[in-house]
Amino acid sequence: MLFCEKDAEAFADIISQIIPDINLKRFKGDRFTIKEFDNVLEQIGEINETDKDHSVLFFYYAGHGFFHDGNDYLTGYDTNNCNSEAMMRTSISTSSLIDVAYKSGVNTVVMIFDACRNLFRRAVDSAPFGSATSEISRRQGTISFFSCSPGEYSHELGGDIAHGIYTHSLIQAIKDCPSCTPVEINKSVVAKVQQLVKENNLPDQTPFTIAGPMEKRNLDIISGNEMSVTITSKPICILIAGSSHAGKSSIGQHLTSEHSLTHYELSALVHQHYEKAIKNGFFKGTRDDFLEYELCKEGNRDFLVKELLKGYDNCSNIVISGPRFVEEIETLIEYPDWKIIPIYIHSDPKIRLDRYFAFKKEQAVPTESSGIEISFEKFIRNDSRQASWGLAKIATMSKLEMFINHDDLGYFLNKVKAYTDHKIANYLLQGKSRDR
Repeated sequence: MLFCEKDAEAFADIISQIIPDINLKRFKGDRFTIKEFDNVLEQIGEINETDKDHSVLFFYYAGHGFFHDGNDYLTGYDTNNCNSEAMMRTSISTSSLIDVAYKSGVNTVVMIFDACRNLFRRAVDSAPFGSATSEISRRQGTISFFSCSPGEYSHELGGDIAHGIYTHSLIQAIKDCPSCTPVEINKSVVAKVQQLVKENNLPDQTPFTIAGPMEKRNLDIISGNEMSVTITSKPICILIAGSSHAGKSSIGQHLTSEHSLTHYELSALVHQHYEKAIKNGFFKGTRDDFLEYELCKEGNRDFLVKELLKGYDNCSNIVISGPRFVEEIETLIEYPDWKIIPIYIHSDPKIRLDRYFAFKKEQAVPTESSGIEISFEKFIRNDSRQASWGLAKIATMSKLEMFINHDDLGYFLNKVKAYTDHKIANYLLQGKSRDR
């Protein structure tokens, strides 16, 4: 990548212009070493911000990223790329970065990764950079901007632009957007990047954003203030239910990118509550036990969706995936302030088990926290447990359009998108008819 340092300088310049009193630290070239970054982590951990309600921490990175043993890493000046183990020891773990930032007490953490998410080195791992960071960002409530989707490249352009396409577009978006909310920035950046990609006949590059908690969607990340949003028509909510590893996350992320929506996974909310309960010594057991017997116990099955709706602004278009209880589906479908498109994803248990194996291998996630061991028998037991929660009944609900995910992933994604495109177009036409 030719313009990493120039990109970092340009981002630092625009941020210092619009936030003159920002405490800015720049690391580039031979200064961006593992030792220097450890010092940065230590400084982040020692932040003592007096106005925590409006405090914002920015971390911008331009360079190469890679995946290894369930973690994403950013390379530095002194990264040793002779083999995967050496690279891991001499690179920056995004999980450590986000964890330190999350525990610092800063109200809003903004991560910007202008990094190639394609394979940095085939000897490292087969998974592209970014997926692990996306999951951590959802769980920790971080606002994270990614320059491209998994398996894509972050392109650069010479000539008059002489920058990475993403950072160039991001800086223009910050200048152009009346309010710098994650929603507005993402919408503007995606349009600008795709226009440059098309004009220069480059392979696809699709930026996307993890907006953290729902209440952060309309937060101006520059001022730290919540922005009011004018409601002109009912927003769209695409609701995705289905059994584990049927493809809910894949289709949710795909629709998020294609329709410029924000994706909320209920599993991320479960994880946040579970981690707090374990940390504070309130619960000992598996995550599924915590969900069934504590968080969403009998009589309070829709606790998670009610919590999510408390932070909803009644105007943003979103995707919600992962409801497990009938009460959650009923609460979301009956919510009056949006047009909902509910779908159910089904896949054969053996196919889902193979995906589960692949997921555990890719993420290198211990199985104890979820209570699932890697065996077909245990997988079916867990499947049956979730069916008893209500998934079996949800699958029979006529309001949910069912899709079978046995086919090629690309075919499946296109099939679901065609359906949601049609439903969204109909809703928009209905809205225009009422306006006449």
